Amino acid sequence: MTHTVGQVADLLDTSGSTVRRWANEFADHLSGGANPGKGTARQFTDDDLRILGYVASRTAAGIPVAEIARELPTASLPSLADLGHGRDMTPDNSLVVGLAGVLASSQDTQRQIAASLDRLTDIADLRAELEDLRRRVADLERASHGHSDRFPYRATDNTHD
Repeated sequence: MTHTVGQVADLLDTSGSTVRRWANEFADHLSGGANPGKGTARQFTDDDLRILGYVASRTAAGIPVAEIARELPTASLPSLADLGHGRDMTPDNSLVVGLAGVLASSQDTQRQIAASLDRLTDIADLRAELEDLRRRVADLERASHGHSDRFPYRATDNTHD
């Protein structure tokens, strides 16, 4: 899964320009997608998020960029869950709202599909039952030797004589 500059900025509670600056400053520690080259959108991996989360926390503590870069190879990086710690992660967060909407629509779609399959199964059962009834009617007509006065219903047209 990858994340856009805007998603990373939202998660780290910073600006897109700060995310891009950090991506340039810490390029040696990030995936190639974080600095793909001119004309290609940046895409950050989960590992990139953890690194940038560490950068954000150390920057907030007043640690200079050069020192943060020296710390990164041996740093204890935050988990993805820790990145949102202390932030407002209520449904106002657009990423959370978006994911909730996808999940809800997915669950609604699954329920609709299940209901449709149930209806199809019911229709198939009814058709099988109808075929069975038609066979029985045909058998009864044959048993009556074609005497319609003894059996007034016909299997072919379902009308009453």
